Amino acid sequence: SRMACRYELEKSCGIVPTGILRPHAYTDTERFYQMVRSCNKTHHFCAKSITMPINIPTFDDVYFIHLFPFRNYDDWAESALKQSYDRGGEKECNHVKKLFFQRNCTDSHMEIDFRKYGKTDLSMYKEYIVRRMNEKKENHLILLYYHRELDGTLKFLSETYDIPKLAGSDGNRKGNRPNGTCDKIVLDKFHECFSWQLTNLT
Repeated sequence: SRMACRYELEKSCGIVPTGILRPHAYTDTERFYQMVRSCNKTHHFCAKSITMPINIPTFDDVYFIHLFPFRNYDDWAESALKQSYDRGGEKECNHVKKLFFQRNCTDSHMEIDFRKYGKTDLSMYKEYIVRRMNEKKENHLILLYYHRELDGTLKFLSETYDIPKLAGSDGNRKGNRPNGTCDKIVLDKFHECFSWQLTNLT
């Protein structure tokens, strides 16, 4: 979906991303909403780990549909650790292991990072959305979808709300992943370090 968003923003709004894999302003709250306000030739924007603060000026006559992927937590953690291995093999596994074991449960800032679990984003984001709905009378819809069914979800929204589909959303860049993953003790340590935070998510 990130690659599809990159292509969509470049095609529709002439926004060329500076990062290798991420769409423009992917994790930058201020720049992201500036882009949403100025780029009115697309219906699709992708973001990660940002919120929608109350000080962001009101969006009039806009209906926001916020999509959040849902995935079983244990399944996500195993896949995230696998992705760490896919990125850098044993070298990356040893790096993550060092962060968890030798640096007092330091976040990896890569794939296996609790903040990247979908419900973490949702828990943080929805409080701001509810406040903006109440105070600014904006129109928002939050929709959870099964993480493997993004394309089907976008098709449903296209048919229901007459939203053009996001070209490339049916792609699967992880289709040919190498065999192997990091040692299970790294996953066990991740759960020991971070999984208690699940009880704080709303």
